[in-house]
Amino acid sequence: NGSFIGPGLDLWDIALMKNIRVKSWAQFQFRAELFNAFNHNSFNGLGTVTDAYYNFGQAISSHDPREIQLGGKLYF
Repeated sequence: NGSFIGPGLDLWDIALMKNIRVKSWAQFQFRAELFNAFNHNSFNGLGTVTDAYYNFGQAISSHDPREIQLGGKLYF
């Protein structure tokens, strides 16, 4: 297809959770989720042979930066 292999993808997604008993009939769950936890820069792709004049051999975009999501649930 005329394209080159670029640098590898290095994304780490991590989730941590803690269950806390509030009463005998209820518990609370705290969650922390990290997407691209170590914030490694991973490029989407390199220009192809058909882009020979403009983008050939250049990293023209990258994946999303680190995202952190916090949440809580109450089970009863």
